[in-house]
Amino acid sequence: MLIGVDHTLNLRHRCGCGLFGQRAHVAIPSLQHQMARSKRVDDVFDLANVAAIAEQEFWGDERKEQELRKQSTYLTPYGLVVATDAHRHRCVDYAEAVEAAKGVRFEHTTPFDAPVLYDAGAYLTAAIGMLGQLQGAVTRSKPLTVFIVLPAAFGREHTDVACPDHVLAYVYMDWQNLAKKLVDIKITSSMIIVWPDELLEDIHMRRVLVGLEMHLQAGGTLMFLPHPYEDNNDAEWTHMGEVSIREIHDGAASELPGIGA
Repeated sequence: MLIGVDHTLNLRHRCGCGLFGQRAHVAIPSLQHQMARSKRVDDVFDLANVAAIAEQEFWGDERKEQELRKQSTYLTPYGLVVATDAHRHRCVDYAEAVEAAKGVRFEHTTPFDAPVLYDAGAYLTAAIGMLGQLQGAVTRSKPLTVFIVLPAAFGREHTDVACPDHVLAYVYMDWQNLAKKLVDIKITSSMIIVWPDELLEDIHMRRVLVGLEMHLQAGGTLMFLPHPYEDNNDAEWTHMGEVSIREIHDGAASELPGIGA
């Protein structure tokens, strides 16, 4: 059976069910790779591409991020079955088309202008045949990493607290120390930060803000908490907020030259 460009099962079909045009984690909440979770997907191919990259066990995080940043054509039958399963659970029309297609062998028009090294029709046939047998890392429920950032005054207390495996607590000595840490760790979209008791307006503070934007550029959760001894200092915390906003507007999207040098 030929899957043409207007067919419901076409990998590039723009379905109006509301699942697409959003970040991948909306369709697949259990995706673990942070950049994969935050990538926008517009059709089944995009979703399958993200799932295939995220679940490629022979690639490290750097390789996965490189693939996610480009116009990737990477696809696997497993990624496609994950995307197909997610879509059919959100779209009645697609679910009916998938049900009617079970046991059918497909030919698929090329998904791209340039040729690819796989048979999209064979992959779709395999994916529909695998539905109901889906298992693997993408389907497991696992807490997302939370990065808790504490100033030096918390160092003593931190040693007495046992954190769960998915919680990374870090005590920073100064802005330079924290800025370098934000560059070194994996992309994390959930952060809780306790500010120091004073805010020094220097290049390292700006680098901290740039590092935060790098982690949260595609969305996430960021919570700022004041230093405990500064709760009633409204004027100072207002000033800190104004400085932070100004620094972000002045170029938080720039690169991070010289950190750690």
